[in-house]
Amino acid sequence: MDEFARQREHMERSLETLKRRAAKNEEAVKINNQKKATENAVLIDELNALRREKRLLEVKVQELTSEVQVGTRKRKGKGDEEPADVTAANTPAPAVDVSSSKEPAVNSRPTSNRRTSPRRRRRRRRRRRRRRR
Repeated sequence: MDEFARQREHMERSLETLKRRAAKNEEAVKINNQKKATENAVLIDELNALRREKRLLEVKVQELTSEVQVGTRKRKGKGDEEPADVTAANTPAPAVDVSSSKEPAVNSRPTSNRRTSPRRRRRRRRRRRRRRR
């Protein structure tokens, strides 16, 4: 009987230590998951900000290229003389600081020949489907 009691006490102690280890591990996993979730949220925010900035820069590039094209057309339309600065049309657009403006100007629409982007078409289809329901 003494042997049985001793083994039982040993098993109870080992059970308690296992419970404590499991609780510690569970807490560590929770903390790790929370850290990963917050890091992912920060990365998603950064990604969205970069996407917005990219869109703004693309619009700005399109505006500048269209301005350059319009300017060269006007110069060529004046007469047969060569424009003073021929290289202006071939030089890349200067870097633009868009940190101050978050959204493009009201009249700044991309001057693309495409009617609508695939994303817009999908959105419109979804809206139509929702209206039908």
